Amino acid sequence: MASSAREVDVSFWLWVATVVFGVLSTLLLLVNFEAMRTLALDVVRQADPSVETAAAEDVVTLGLIIGLAIGVVFIVAQLVLALLMRKGHNWARVVLTVPTVLSVLLLLSLPTSTGLNRATAIVQNLLMVTATCFMFLPAANPWFQKHSG
Repeated sequence: MASSAREVDVSFWLWVATVVFGVLSTLLLLVNFEAMRTLALDVVRQADPSVETAAAEDVVTLGLIIGLAIGVVFIVAQLVLALLMRKGHNWARVVLTVPTVLSVLLLLSLPTSTGLNRATAIVQNLLMVTATCFMFLPAANPWFQKHSG
């Protein structure tokens, strides 16, 4: 492997680790679904004590299910984009930057996670940020220039 590809390879494997943590986070959410649902309902009730309980439960449950579905799509997309980035597609590394930024912002704005879920999210975000940094190291640029032709 060429020296300029080493950074890309490290980034790729960090993305794979991110995907593994994404799967772990999804499984944790499934296992802790009721606890997360209760926590989210508490947040809703604090924001608006007059909200109807049945309606709030339905909305929170639907929101968690939609969140799980989006998470699975997100995990698959990250893996596909990491593979494309590793093949030298510059646009893939740019696209991978977007979920990194969004994920960090989401982590900072949602303090409602439970302990293990939050710890997993923090590790996953650290992996994403590190993978993103490796993709954009100056030594990685020749790899993308070489494959952009």
